[in-house]
Amino acid sequence: MTEMHAIQQFTPFTPVNWETLKAAVKEKTGIDITSDAGLASSRGITLRWAYDAQAQTLEVQLMDRKWYDPDEPAIDQMIHDLAESVMNSK
Repeated sequence: MTEMHAIQQFTPFTPVNWETLKAAVKEKTGIDITSDAGLASSRGITLRWAYDAQAQTLEVQLMDRKWYDPDEPAIDQMIHDLAESVMNSK
């Protein structure tokens, strides 16, 4: 049974932020984000994302994790921290 995980939303999220975050997510999780919306897994973690460049909005949701991975709050915090650091960088 798959449980629903919280959707995190980040705005304003510029196209430059999006490109930077994709590289950071790949480095941190191994997930290669190649489109503005999708679902992908790596290293036991599955993420869903949707980026709207016109609205400058990003949604990210943890969909699944292996039992040996950090718990959901820790993964959500990692996602939040990555997105916030990208948004706050100059």
